[in-house]
Amino acid sequence: MGLFYYGSLILFGIGIGLLVMGVIFLIIRQETKKALYSLLIGLILVIAGILLPNLRPSAEGVRLIEVESKEILHGNEGFKCQIIDEYAQITLEYQSDNKEDAERICALYEQGKQYEISYKYLNGIYFIHDEF
Repeated sequence: MGLFYYGSLILFGIGIGLLVMGVIFLIIRQETKKALYSLLIGLILVIAGILLPNLRPSAEGVRLIEVESKEILHGNEGFKCQIIDEYAQITLEYQSDNKEDAERICALYEQGKQYEISYKYLNGIYFIHDEF
């Protein structure tokens, strides 16, 4: 899973511990200042632990998607095949200099079917690995 994932779990655990400590201190009315600080810091750590895995997606992986639409586009980088899964909110791309390679990749995936696609995340774009 990765060091990043385990780090977020540790942040989440420490944050929950500080929240519990703050609530207990408030209930027994002992050291109110420490209780408020621990509640504030615990809340910040819990929010960071929840948001951290979502802010940085993994660089490589395999994803199960259902192909809802696909298209071949021509741009400055050459030709690219875009495969879109609206339910998973992901757009995968394959870029190539010639049109035949982009058409070959798009022809491998049929609309309405599910596929496990290996991808690489780079500069905010999910690229399909050329393993064929």
